[in-house]
Amino acid sequence: MRIYYKTGTGSEIINLDQPPYWMQTGDFLDYVWEYEISGRHIGKLRKTVQEKEFTITVFGKTEEEYAHNINTLHQAFERDVLKNTPGRLYFGEYYLSCFVYTSEKTEWEYGCNSMDNTLGIIEANSFWRRETTHRYLPQQKPVEGDVQNPDISGEKLEGELLGHGAVVKDFPFDFLKPSNLKITYPLFGFPFDLVGTHGRRTLNNEAFTDTDFVMIIYGFVDNPNIQIAGHPYTVYATIYEGERLIIDSAAGTVKKIGRLGEETNLYNARRKDYSVFRKIPPGVQTVSWPGTYGVDIILYDERSEPKWSL
Repeated sequence: MRIYYKTGTGSEIINLDQPPYWMQTGDFLDYVWEYEISGRHIGKLRKTVQEKEFTITVFGKTEEEYAHNINTLHQAFERDVLKNTPGRLYFGEYYLSCFVYTSEKTEWEYGCNSMDNTLGIIEANSFWRRETTHRYLPQQKPVEGDVQNPDISGEKLEGELLGHGAVVKDFPFDFLKPSNLKITYPLFGFPFDLVGTHGRRTLNNEAFTDTDFVMIIYGFVDNPNIQIAGHPYTVYATIYEGERLIIDSAAGTVKKIGRLGEETNLYNARRKDYSVFRKIPPGVQTVSWPGTYGVDIILYDERSEPKWSL
């Protein structure tokens, strides 16, 4: 299990589990939920930003290397503080967004080329987080085995009559309202739209509770609509080729990124009756979309302490 610090810009990684920096101890894996007492009952529990610390030993084979390692460590932490860009303390696959804001040095003497450095961190997010990306590429035709082709024969069908000899049968598409792909069938006047589902995949949310997500939709698409676990995520906007739509459930934002990087706020273009910020439930979920455009879904598995692994 790796332990390391990734700077806020992502340009530098400080390994904390191997020379020249070796993790000794720390309380950054501990956590506490704060609570309120209402009468004789426990009220709402919540997690707030907390301060943690850990101690590492800094080594150097020579005095020059020793000084270089100390300076490298300081510059990485200090740069994030001055730029107000939190770094990430990784423990295995999970990371804690934080700033290193204190440094206390002990057990150091001239000529020893080693010292203990206790570093204090303040959380930018009170949860450890793991990001898992699920990528769904455009599908030019129905996925074999997922969508059934119609079977036309002279056999007489049986079932509940709707009128004009029509009967109720299974359709190889989902019934949604409204949608971005519509099939007009005036003979029967169905009170819903018929939406082709050329793209149908699964998403495995390994978290033990509903999770926040970032959804990235790549153009071209007009009024993108994606169903996850039967819940529609719809935005009434046109995303052109080279552009992308980003839905961030934790931040509560919907924005379009243009070809030149310009941002357009599409919060008011979201579908109102079905929230586009609804968290994704745990377990294996069905993902359905027309399949004519690509979609990335980044799941945020958040925990009070990182998941332990070998």
